Amino acid sequence: MNDYEIFSLSFPQLKLTKKAFNNLSAPSAAFGVPEGVAYVNDNRILFIGVYPQYRRQGIGSRLLKQCEEHILSCGYDKAILGGEFLFGAAGDSRAFFEKRGYKISSRFVEMERVLKSFRLSENTLPPEISFGFYNGRLSELKSAVGTVDEEWVQYFTHTDNVFCGYSDGKLASFCIIGYDEECIISRRSNKIGSVGCVGTLPEFRRRGIGLRMVAEAMNELKSQGCHRAFIHYTHLENWYAKLGCTTVLEFYPGEKALRRYK
Repeated sequence: MNDYEIFSLSFPQLKLTKKAFNNLSAPSAAFGVPEGVAYVNDNRILFIGVYPQYRRQGIGSRLLKQCEEHILSCGYDKAILGGEFLFGAAGDSRAFFEKRGYKISSRFVEMERVLKSFRLSENTLPPEISFGFYNGRLSELKSAVGTVDEEWVQYFTHTDNVFCGYSDGKLASFCIIGYDEECIISRRSNKIGSVGCVGTLPEFRRRGIGLRMVAEAMNELKSQGCHRAFIHYTHLENWYAKLGCTTVLEFYPGEKALRRYK
């Protein structure tokens, strides 16, 4: 059995190196049979994969049961689909989990933009709108982020990776950028940048500031030698598509209350 091979066959659109796969899937408990494998981290089911020729033979169900029994043995009463690796039931596996009692929530996607062909379009925003790295106090930034999404505040631990939009010098939008990410679009000899936690303060929305900020951030990534930009865990598929981003993978977060198997 080759876990990396099963993953590659399950997601042929993801060209992960074996090293990246091992790094992203760890630490986790693995359950395997000759025909497939499953990964669990705490009460999160990261991935269940079965060789194509053995699918629809109950192997996935058997692996899922092993995962759930392991989660119960660790003291949890709920199983959650996905983790930092894959964030839910990926692709067409949604029906598999729903049939087995998982409550599926909204659809999210992972996206990418090839930066070699990326060019900034003409800036048509008013002259008082500007863009650049944040240079204010961290406490003020966190307060602004909290007006958009309280869950994001924890990710703003310093300011040197925060790129922003300003209106007359006042913070209007923000995002976190990374220059060398290991993620599901990682490939050999490719430097991956990222744009995440993208938000615009309520009073500055519907002016095109946020979208232009992301474009400026991608241009910054390109200038630093990044080959592609990664957009993680978003439902704004059409919005990012305006910048030429394409969907790499769709997934559906979900969970299930567990009870002891008899």
